[in-house]
Amino acid sequence: MLNPNTIRTDSVLRKLLSHARQVEVLDQALKRCLEPPLSLHCQVANLTHHRLVLHARSPIWATRLRYAVPEVLECLRRSCGLSLRCQVRLRVKYLEAGVAEPPKRPLRLSAKSAAVIRDAALSIENPELKRALLRVSRHGGHGP
Repeated sequence: MLNPNTIRTDSVLRKLLSHARQVEVLDQALKRCLEPPLSLHCQVANLTHHRLVLHARSPIWATRLRYAVPEVLECLRRSCGLSLRCQVRLRVKYLEAGVAEPPKRPLRLSAKSAAVIRDAALSIENPELKRALLRVSRHGGHGP
């Protein structure tokens, strides 16, 4: 007798494999849609519910890819049948092995910026927005 958990696992694995193949086909089509050097610096990361997620190696390549999105969607529509209504999300992912992401600096609010935010908050009538801006302004005093 077959174990129901085995059947369910097999079905899930088949779906995952099918999805991975679909993403790979889209990635290959993306590479054909874009000219070098842009095609070398981006990849399809995922496609779910009419949302296409693209990764770029750096913010510069993400910007260049953003400008190419209308042509990319049209090309993917022609080559893969992808819907033009598809929403595109771009993310920066450092794709090369050995390339570390830049270190994240803690965000700091200068005393001058905090004062500007506080003054703006005091002139706002909406109580929730006023409270939120006053909370933000209390984080000031760090750096220039």
